[in-house]
Amino acid sequence: MSYDKAKYHFESVQKEGLDMIQAYVHSGFYLGWLIDNDLLDEEFADDCDEDIALFKRREITARGYFNDSMEY
Repeated sequence: MSYDKAKYHFESVQKEGLDMIQAYVHSGFYLGWLIDNDLLDEEFADDCDEDIALFKRREITARGYFNDSMEY
């Protein structure tokens, strides 16, 4: 199930002349909050354990993770 996807925001980001990665910011904040508060679905956490560890060490951003790894 999906409530929001970055692709829903691509047009408005382009219209404003922003870098396309800005379409991922709001979802990145939410994902980062879920990770920091250990609120992830167990299956998702197991599937993404390496990326979650990178995020917790602040080696990647949640926004960057969405941009690189998730289906838009």
